[in-house]
Amino acid sequence: MQQRNNLIGKTLQKYGKIDVVVSNVAVNPSVDPILQTLESILDKLWVINVKCAILLIKNAGPHLKKGSTVVLISSLVAYNPPPSIYGYALASEMAPNTRVNCVVPGIVPTHFVALYTSNDATREELERKAW
Repeated sequence: MQQRNNLIGKTLQKYGKIDVVVSNVAVNPSVDPILQTLESILDKLWVINVKCAILLIKNAGPHLKKGSTVVLISSLVAYNPPPSIYGYALASEMAPNTRVNCVVPGIVPTHFVALYTSNDATREELERKAW
């Protein structure tokens, strides 16, 4: 909490306003099916991938004016999102004064993505969707 307060406070002190908030933090410590994932892993996913982004936006929200932007950096899940994922509902919640964007940088060759990219057909399908 203190780090978020420092970030927002120093930004306001230096620039006098906040025009853009970018959340680019996530972890994926497990590739287990969700119903087989350990509770400690689910807690970590929730805190880092969801809660941290929401709290940052919540703290910055009072300082965002008409025309401001929130950018959430996403993953390949954005191509076929479950309806309950927070980032996809946030746009309607913050409209019309704040635009919420979700950026999907495409395939980043990490250990986790190797599960998808090791199969040629799956990799080609992901690449096709990314373009």
